[in-house]
Amino acid sequence: MPILLAVGGSNAIQMLRIDSNTVSVWDKAFQLAVTSLRHNSTLRTLSLAHWTFDLQEFPQLNPAGPVVVTHAPYHTRRLLCHHLLHSALNAPQESA
Repeated sequence: MPILLAVGGSNAIQMLRIDSNTVSVWDKAFQLAVTSLRHNSTLRTLSLAHWTFDLQEFPQLNPAGPVVVTHAPYHTRRLLCHHLLHSALNAPQESA
């Protein structure tokens, strides 16, 4: 997770591959990672293969109810990870 947070301050990194079978990301960590990725303008490729996202309280992704993504088959998880990150990264920014 610290590497994702550091990506937000990088102005040169274009590709990041941090595949892992042991990473489980919960709500707060996911929000921090998405915020960091939003602030990176150079990253073009991000691989999070096999990561598990267990999101219970992230309303921007599903206003109708909680989102839970855990222990899905690899291809499903890959699609869901793409959808979750795409949705979160393209969510409207909160004004300060």
